[in-house]
Amino acid sequence: MRAASPKLARCARRFSGPVAVSVLLAWCTGTAPLAVASGSQLAKVADTPLPGPVGRFDYATQDARTGFLWLNQMGADRALVFDPKTRHLVGVVSGLRTPTGITLASERRLAFISSVGDRFPRIAGPGGVDVIDIDTRKLLIRAPAGRFPDGSVWVPGAGRLFVSNELGGTETVIGGDPVRTLHSIGLGGQAGMSAYDPISRRVLINVQTRGEIVAVDPHTLKIVSRITLPPACRHNHGLLVDT
Repeated sequence: MRAASPKLARCARRFSGPVAVSVLLAWCTGTAPLAVASGSQLAKVADTPLPGPVGRFDYATQDARTGFLWLNQMGADRALVFDPKTRHLVGVVSGLRTPTGITLASERRLAFISSVGDRFPRIAGPGGVDVIDIDTRKLLIRAPAGRFPDGSVWVPGAGRLFVSNELGGTETVIGGDPVRTLHSIGLGGQAGMSAYDPISRRVLINVQTRGEIVAVDPHTLKIVSRITLPPACRHNHGLLVDT
C-alpha cells in the first residue's frame, strides 16, 4: 500500500480549543490511502458472495453486541446483516429507499439507516432515516431528515443521532422517546461526514463546500466553533476522530 499523500498529511491536524487532544483526519478529494503501520500485514481472508443484483454498496457498521456487520445494499434498496465469523447472511432489512448511511446504537438496540428516497442520478428527496429494531429487524419509525441524508453518528450521552443532510446543507438531529426528528442545524454549506469526539464532547461535521469542520454541542445543538482546513484539503467529506 502507498504511503499517505502530502495532501492527506496536511489535512490530518492536531487542533487546540474544542478538540484539544484529538486528531482529526479529514478525507479530501484526491488523497491517497493511509500507509500501513510498520511491521503490520494485511491479507485477504475471504471473498463471500452476497445475494441480490449487482449494484452499489454504501456504508457498513458492526453491532458491538453480536459482532454482525450491517451493510447497506444501496442498489437493491435493502440492508444485509452478515456474520463475519460464519461468513453467512443472517438477515435482510427490505423496503428501504436508496439507503446510504447506517449507524447502530447497540445499547438501545436501534439501527438508523439514511434513505435518500429517489435513485441516482436524480436525487431530490424528501429523505429520511429508517429506525430499525436491531433484534427483530423491523421498521419502528421513519423520521424526516432533509433532502439527502447521508452519514450519521450516535452520541450515547445525549441519546441523539446526528445525520448529515448533504445537499440540504444542514445537520438533522434525531432522538427522544419516542424517537423522532428533533432539530435541524444550518451549516452554511454542504454537509460531509460527522463524527463524535468523546474528549471535547462535541459533534464534528465536515462542511465540504467551505473547507471547514464545525463543532456542535450535542446537548444545546449550537455550533460552538468552526475549524478552517488547509487549502490542500478540498471537498472534505470523510472524517475520523482518533483520540
